[in-house]
Amino acid sequence: MSTYSVGNSKSNTPQVRKPEEDIMYYMKYGSDDAQRFEGVKEEFQKLSPAEAKTMLARLNGNNPKDELAKQFKTSFKPDAAKELKQVLTARFNPGSLVSADMKKPPKPSATDANAKKADLNAAGSAQQAKIQAQLKPTEQVVQNLVNSKKPVEKPGEQLSWKEKQALDGYLSSAKPEEFKKILADSKNWSLDAQQNLYQAIGDNDKLVGRLAQEYKGDELLEFTNKTLQFYNGKNNVKAAVLDKADIADMPNLINKAGYGAEVMKHRRAAEILNTLEFRTKQNAMFGIMGEARNGNVTYGAKKNFQQALASLSVKEQEIFLKNASTLGLTTPQIIQALDPSVEERMMKIIEERVDKEVKEKMKELER
Repeated sequence: MSTYSVGNSKSNTPQVRKPEEDIMYYMKYGSDDAQRFEGVKEEFQKLSPAEAKTMLARLNGNNPKDELAKQFKTSFKPDAAKELKQVLTARFNPGSLVSADMKKPPKPSATDANAKKADLNAAGSAQQAKIQAQLKPTEQVVQNLVNSKKPVEKPGEQLSWKEKQALDGYLSSAKPEEFKKILADSKNWSLDAQQNLYQAIGDNDKLVGRLAQEYKGDELLEFTNKTLQFYNGKNNVKAAVLDKADIADMPNLINKAGYGAEVMKHRRAAEILNTLEFRTKQNAMFGIMGEARNGNVTYGAKKNFQQALASLSVKEQEIFLKNASTLGLTTPQIIQALDPSVEERMMKIIEERVDKEVKEKMKELER
């Protein structure tokens, strides 16, 4: 069996391909009778003798719960089904007679809407069509791919590896208008379908970055929030968004979507922080202070926090430290994790304030 990975997923655990997933893929998404026949035949020929024998028993059986067997019966006419079963028989019984005609795919009827495509097989174009169907299917096929087959009976059904590759390939190569149409249409899909779509996006850093390139403002928040809502993988979606987002979108991401801590940890932190007005910069700093409660502070984030604090004016530092204290973000643990000098600055600010008040009081008395 082979293994595969989807998109740019950072998981190191390989996923094992199941032959029946490939077989089901060709039966469901083959563009015509010829392509379905050739695809399934090719997969049957890859089976080991034991697997072929088991597959033949399933196809000849009458198990109402066997989805593959049911799909096989509805996908092929009797003659085509018989020839495909002969392929299986030949795998574990090489001496059996196999019709020479089996090498030819069944011709669709003249009334078949896809009859013209079937003739492409003779020139090898069927194989090309198969590849195109995997990498860039039509929008309707994409919707079929991401929609659970039986959402009521099988909630949360996941895509097969072939379906994931097809969806990932389509989204990666789609033109801007095609990409946006898929995401706009997905608002009317089932929750299971939306989860499959946004899982594919979250698995691929380049697709997440594409959200930041194709959308701005509130639309960017809408679709990145959906990705965060449905995606449960290991990729850092927020970091991938910050990689490609415009500087103009940073205040929205920090103030409305809670990207503050991620900004402080990001490679673009200095670039981003230098463009922010005080309130937004303060919120970004609050974000990393919140994470510091659990000691989750990298060296880079600590350095960026210190530089951001140093960039504030004395008045801004006073306001910032007062607000941080109100939020409970100036505990010894947080201060030690980020910047031990904060405590000294707080004391200095307090001393300066008291000194100023004393001097003003003395002036009043002198009058």
